[in-house]
Amino acid sequence: MKIKYFIILLNILIFCQCSSATIIEKDQRCKQIGERANKLRLEYLFLKDTTFARLDTALSLIDSIICDCPKFYAGLSTSKLKILCLKKEYSEAISYTKTLNEKGIYPQTKSVLLKRFYAMQSQYKGDTISRNKFIKGIVIELRDTLSNVKIDSILQLPNDLDILRSGKGFILMQYYYYRAQIEGVNKISNELDSFQKRINGNQKFFNRLLKKPLEDDFMEFNGI
Repeated sequence: MKIKYFIILLNILIFCQCSSATIIEKDQRCKQIGERANKLRLEYLFLKDTTFARLDTALSLIDSIICDCPKFYAGLSTSKLKILCLKKEYSEAISYTKTLNEKGIYPQTKSVLLKRFYAMQSQYKGDTISRNKFIKGIVIELRDTLSNVKIDSILQLPNDLDILRSGKGFILMQYYYYRAQIEGVNKISNELDSFQKRINGNQKFFNRLLKKPLEDDFMEFNGI
């Protein structure tokens, strides 16, 4: 009987080891394919590709693994949305976003993403009134989210990562980015300079993560 139980235990251990190895291999594959898709997207941008061949290949790669890669789901979803926007397939980006759950797009929220893509779609069609309406809706939503948060103390943290880990750092990045799309980059940049000096905030975070993204092309979805 002892031998029998030993064999059963040994089989269980072997199975667990094999399962762990399979999970590790799957994660590595997910990471590698995700990196390959991202590389193709960057090549399209930097080489100023005149076709969508690289982007189409990147989308195919993402679609081939995304359902099997829960650990990388948010990153893969964001990459897919970036690619769809580069292809100016805003309706596809909107439809895809509607299928995502909040965990799948964290730290984004679905409502902000949808308004973003509706705004991009409107701008592409030349409808600046609708474009601004959607962006203003984003700003109001983000302002409401931050209304009961002690912003000053968060931005005074000495470590950039601690500001991001607070859960509000990314929202602040979005808040100022979208305000800049309506009010202008110079105005928001100057406001951030005054704000940083007034509270003695983390200057590195202000410069790199609040001010620098302000000039990103709104029609190239950057993850914010």
